[in-house]
Amino acid sequence: MSRRSVRLVDPSQFADIIIKSDNEGRVTRVGDVGRVELGAVDYGANGYKDHERSVPILIYRRPGSNELATGVRSGRPWSSCPRTSRPASPT
Repeated sequence: MSRRSVRLVDPSQFADIIIKSDNEGRVTRVGDVGRVELGAVDYGANGYKDHERSVPILIYRRPGSNELATGVRSGRPWSSCPRTSRPASPT
């Protein structure tokens, strides 16, 4: 197995990545099973709630899970957090 130490910058480079091979030398590449596109360069995010800065929290549900139940359960732990946990703004 070889490992690349270069930065991939072109969709065709990602499409060429081998994800499976067998004993007969057949290979399956990313481009064989899906479409390759490049997204945004920066995945940073700024969060705001009611025009005030906040911290966005991403929650991904597992395949087969109930989306509504996941949403309800993910909100429970945060309900006990103090609402004034941020330091006061300097004036």
